[in-house]
Amino acid sequence: MKPHLFILRVVVLILLMVLLGGLALASPSRLAPLQQIPRNKDVSIIQLIANPEKFDGKPVLVTGFVHVEFEGTGVYLNKEDYRHGIEKNGPAIGVEQGGKFVISKKKYASKYCSIAGTFRANPNGSSSLWSGSISVQEMW
Repeated sequence: MKPHLFILRVVVLILLMVLLGGLALASPSRLAPLQQIPRNKDVSIIQLIANPEKFDGKPVLVTGFVHVEFEGTGVYLNKEDYRHGIEKNGPAIGVEQGGKFVISKKKYASKYCSIAGTFRANPNGSSSLWSGSISVQEMW
């Protein structure tokens, strides 16, 4: 075999491996969380705070800084709001009784996360420290 043909085959093989590797990274399984919840409206925490009645009872998708603790689990607009205890800059988060999802402190605490769930502007029995609440269906 001629050396230039061998080099050409090696280059083609390497390009093929790179292409297949890129396709594997963009596989549907990596996109599953977003595809499983197409009905949730992607909104900012600022939109929820400014117009709670517009989103009351509706499925939403928000991203923010999550803190998990007993009777103090919520999503903050940012890490600084958490550090300064500004709960009004975000909704409380929880799971409805009998819900399948569990908010794991080890997995979600003190991290930026995306949360899909149902927003409630004035949840019953909820502390007024937060701006509404989200009943979580999925987090990642």
